[in-house]
Amino acid sequence: MKKLIPGVLLVLLVSCVEDSDIFIPTETSGPISELKFLIPSQSMLANLKADNPHVLSTDNNAIVTVPSNVLYGYTGEEYTINFIEMNSFQDFFLHNVDHFSERGAISSIYSFYVSIEAEAFINKLDTDKFIEVKFPYEKLSDEILVGIGDFESGNLSWQYDDVDLNNRLNYGTWEVNASDGSLKTENGYSVKVNKSGWYNVVSVPVDNYIYDDICLKYESNFSLENTSSYLISSDNNYVTTVRTNNSESNSICSFNIPFLSQTTYTIVVISTLDERFYFYKGIASVGDSVHNIILEQINQSELLYELEKL
Repeated sequence: MKKLIPGVLLVLLVSCVEDSDIFIPTETSGPISELKFLIPSQSMLANLKADNPHVLSTDNNAIVTVPSNVLYGYTGEEYTINFIEMNSFQDFFLHNVDHFSERGAISSIYSFYVSIEAEAFINKLDTDKFIEVKFPYEKLSDEILVGIGDFESGNLSWQYDDVDLNNRLNYGTWEVNASDGSLKTENGYSVKVNKSGWYNVVSVPVDNYIYDDICLKYESNFSLENTSSYLISSDNNYVTTVRTNNSESNSICSFNIPFLSQTTYTIVVISTLDERFYFYKGIASVGDSVHNIILEQINQSELLYELEKL
């Protein structure tokens, strides 16, 4: 997940850069954690000179600008930057992302993880210096926010109330080197961060969603302990987990979910029982009843197909 751009904005001095298929910053739990071999992680690891500024580019054409001496109190020569982008539902599954928000049926635009490590100075960033991440995107008329990731109950959820962070979210233009060596102008959003962790840039709809409950019917031997259930909308790049047991109806439910109007949601379920995996899919259409949805069992190949086509 990386490309290097020499001579763009700042001098880039990299001693070692590589992609990693195994770097997972936070371990997930539940059935999905056993399926990581089906969903490879794509991450960028780079060893950088500490006293130089650096510019990195990702496969999704984002620009990551790192100032010199970004680790507070660090006097060594090199540090390691870890950077992950999430741009697919496979990425969301891999990191147990949950987009549920009291702000409504938000649309995820761009998500990333960044950390810098050197010996004992793990993630001790200088709060007076900022790592800037720019990514190409058309300007939206909706309210745009950036949230900080928080692993709550095993899910990566988001808090959008950091005023200082959101004041460092902007829209603008910048230049990059095109493949033919010419300069190319990009338009998009940029955010400046001074803490290691997960970040998610979202658009917030005004009123084009409704609240409703959803329940998924299961066999009696499936429960929250051995089942992971996801409600997915490709229309707004949204996924949330269904997380409440309803023992009276042999179902797992979520309540007061913001459903985007005129949208069909995909349901994907992964269960494990007696060391075997079971996969299910379903459909929930806004306007129809989304209660007590009957699921269709599928195989592993069909599960991957459902994820890839989103």
